[in-house]
Amino acid sequence: MGGLSKCSSVGAAISFLKGCGLVETKGRGKYQVSLEKKDIDFNTIAEKRKKNLKKFYALVEFYKSKTCRFGTICEYFGDDSFNGKCGNCDNCEN
Repeated sequence: MGGLSKCSSVGAAISFLKGCGLVETKGRGKYQVSLEKKDIDFNTIAEKRKKNLKKFYALVEFYKSKTCRFGTICEYFGDDSFNGKCGNCDNCEN
């Protein structure tokens, strides 16, 4: 399975295998592994990974931003009625 090489931890590997239908959770920290060969669509997995990375990088940009967090959230949800600084978030307090 070539996709496993992109896993950076045991948890990520288990999550990947669960997504492929090869591992089933039986309880906290207990898993059942199926050795049956499953059809794995690596293109779908790659697309999902790209979407998740895009969301992650957007979150990082939000974190690094020096603008008003309230204003950014309002803008994200389509509310353009707020202008300026809220005076309450970590960026406005400084």
